[in-house]
Amino acid sequence: MTDWRDGVERLRETSAERDLAPLLDSLEPGQRLALVVPQIYAIGRWSAPWTELVRLRSEEWLQFVSNDSRLGLVTVEPADPFPSGPNPVRAQVYLKR
Repeated sequence: MTDWRDGVERLRETSAERDLAPLLDSLEPGQRLALVVPQIYAIGRWSAPWTELVRLRSEEWLQFVSNDSRLGLVTVEPADPFPSGPNPVRAQVYLKR
């Protein structure tokens, strides 16, 4: 069970530099990272405080990972760019060099 009462405040306190970078640093060469993010097609559905923050953090983390030269993109799933279901997600898998 998850207690979401302070979810917005806790997510606001996160950053890719502070929270994601140490995880990337701990990966050994040959290990993989799967970053799962929401597929956002109707931005109007992402304007509530929680969903907007999830969208912003997802963009931040994707950019941070793509800027890390130690990681190479292996695959994106699903490969189909059209979402299925009301809340689709996408997994991007990276390999640490």
